[in-house]
Amino acid sequence: MPEHTPDEGGAGTAPAEVDVPQAASPVQTEPRTFTQEDVDRIVTERLRRERQRLEKATRDEFEGRIAELEASAEAAQQARSDVETLSGALRSAERRALVAERLLARGVALPPPYAALGTGDDAEAIDAAIDSARDQWAEDVRRFARPPTDVGAPIRPNTSGPARPTRVDDALAERMRQGEPEAFREYHAMRR
Repeated sequence: MPEHTPDEGGAGTAPAEVDVPQAASPVQTEPRTFTQEDVDRIVTERLRRERQRLEKATRDEFEGRIAELEASAEAAQQARSDVETLSGALRSAERRALVAERLLARGVALPPPYAALGTGDDAEAIDAAIDSARDQWAEDVRRFARPPTDVGAPIRPNTSGPARPTRVDDALAERMRQGEPEAFREYHAMRR
């Protein structure tokens, strides 16, 4: 822009007007004029479009941030779950080690199902549980153990008739191996 130079009267000279050539058209158009309502409507529409653009950009940014935070929260929850699982497994392993230590210290040998009954948080509780498990094992052995029996002894002694044979003779056994039906009938009659 040209500089204003002071005039003798102290007022600056106005800048020179620039002639802007208009496009050559066969019909000359009049300059467009706008009313205040038109200007207000144009400005309002432009502001509305700009506000929508900013709201969409802000909404997209917030939605992306929310997705990141949700993923972070899920990862934190999974990490908490993993820590709880591992700490539970660690506590369980420490208890089993304490039970094994107490069993060794006391010189007690228990089968695994009975040794698993020895639980507690301290040595006294574990010792009491071990004593209880040992007593339970002894009771179960006494109650459910069967004395050994002779393999060939009769299951039900027959007191009314002649004694049943306790063994199959070799000839009958050979006939049974060959699949002879009469040998099986004889064996069945003998076992009654």
